[in-house]
Amino acid sequence: KAVCVALNEGVGYAGSTTWRLPRIEELATFPNYSVTNPAIDSTKFPQAVANGVYWSSSEYAGDTTKAWTMSSGGGAIYYDNNKTNLNYVRCVAQ
Repeated sequence: KAVCVALNEGVGYAGSTTWRLPRIEELATFPNYSVTNPAIDSTKFPQAVANGVYWSSSEYAGDTTKAWTMSSGGGAIYYDNNKTNLNYVRCVAQ
């Protein structure tokens, strides 16, 4: 989350100062199921990490110590075991 906030400092990044973590509904649109590992469109999302796990800003309703994530290996969406785990981020701007 801090990475996205840092993009908003000063004049921002790429002309935007509204960077944030995507909600799970937004993150679920990232996978490209016609490719794998990473199952992400590398044109839209360069430097996507193979077998990486990407955070969303959406907490898991059953346990707020967990949050929804996406695996770039195959595009699976699931909730992570713990919000303190080290995962990757893809910030979005409004």
